Amino acid sequence: MVAVTVNDGSGNVSVSVTHPNLCDGEFHAIKVSKHRRVIRLKVDSLSKKKAGADVPATHSSILRALYVGGAEQVNGAAVTSPFVGCLRNVSLNNKRVAFETGARVVGHVAVNRCPAS
Repeated sequence: MVAVTVNDGSGNVSVSVTHPNLCDGEFHAIKVSKHRRVIRLKVDSLSKKKAGADVPATHSSILRALYVGGAEQVNGAAVTSPFVGCLRNVSLNNKRVAFETGARVVGHVAVNRCPAS
């Protein structure tokens, strides 16, 4: 299962997609998008969406923090089962994310090889 939780100022909105073959040794395309109050999660060709509460645009357009894979209890971002696997070609707002330079890596994570060991 791939799940995403978004908090845009009105509380958490979660959506998940159960994919039959996530552990097949292949990379999978995952896309998260937000349009107005609807959060959409797409894993390969499977897609689900969920609407959150209406909030002013100023709240949903400010990115305070983004946690990829999970975080300990920080600002309500509790994760019961963290990400296990490899990431590549990660983009945010159509800009490539360089985890080595632009992100704070916490825990048992390897940014230059796969899998983390």
